[in-house]
Formats: sequence, C-alpha cells, structure tokens
Amino acid sequence: MMNERWTVAGSLSAAFSASLCCTLPLAAAGLGLGAASLASAFAPWRPLLIVVVAASLGKGFHDAYKRLPACGEDCPPKSRRGARIGMWLSAAVALSLLGVPYVTGSAAPSAPSDGALVYHVEGMTCAGCEVSVEQAIRSVKGVKSVDASFKDSRAVVELDPKAGKPEDVLAAIEKSGYRARSE
Repeated sequence: MMNERWTVAGSLSAAFSASLCCTLPLAAAGLGLGAASLASAFAPWRPLLIVVVAASLGKGFHDAYKRLPACGEDCPPKSRRGARIGMWLSAAVALSLLGVPYVTGSAAPSAPSDGALVYHVEGMTCAGCEVSVEQAIRSVKGVKSVDASFKDSRAVVELDPKAGKPEDVLAAIEKSGYRARSE
C-alpha cells in the first residue's frame, strides 16, 4: 500500500513538472505577476518527465493489478479496490496535466499591420510560452500591442518608435528565455 502511494505521488509530481513550462506562465498571468521566465527552463526536460510519468503509472498499475500471493486459510483476501481507483484517478490527473500544452491553443494569428515589427521566436511550445513572451515584450517602453504565436514561432509587435527601440524588444524576448531574431 505504501509503495503504491509513492508511485502515485511520483507520477503526479512528474506530470506536474512536465507541464510547468505551460502552466507556470498561465498561472503567473492569472495572478497578475510578471513573466515567469523560469518556466522555459522546464521545456527541455519535458520528454524525460513524460517517460518518468509513463514508468510510474506503469509500475503503479502493475502493483495494483498483480496477483497477490495466497496467505492461507487464516487471513482474509486483501482488497485492491482502493489502489486501483487511486491509480485510475492518478492516471487521469497525470494525463490531464501532460495534455496542457496541446489543449491550450491560441487564437488565430492576425496579419501584421503596416509598421509592425515581426520577430521569429524559437523555443515556444504552447500557449504558456506565448504568455511569457507577450509579458516580456509588454514590459518594454513604447509597446502598443503584441501578439505571440507558438504555432507560427513569431511575435508581432506594434512599437511607438519615439518611445521604444526594436533592440529592446529583442532583448526582452531573449531575457525571458527564448531565442529571437527580427524578420
């Protein structure tokens, strides 16, 4: 029973960690906090964490459904119902967390207006990344509007040239943990 709890805890924490690159910026934006550039540090670890989740869930299901050794006539059979329900709930939560980057799509990108700056941004993998990039760009003086798209790997920025510089936008994107270049 204790082993199954550790398996459930391990799979849930790995799933949570694997989704931090997407959920952390969304949570920070929801709380009105600045861009959480630390979130982009989790993106390279996502494939490994997905393997950890799969292995933990596999072990948990194996333990929950394996045949228990017979203990004789003196002991009643142990019920595995709680462990099985716990594993199915854990799997549902873990898969939900792992699905965050694929479910949090973005709105259709708008066509850049005349005079808008377009930046190619590498490393965005989900809507949470878009939020981080947009928050970083909005912190630049003179930015009128910004629209980032992870699907197109770009950010479209309207900048008041009297108040801000395109180099400052580029620096803000890179400071948030992504690589960028002007298009």
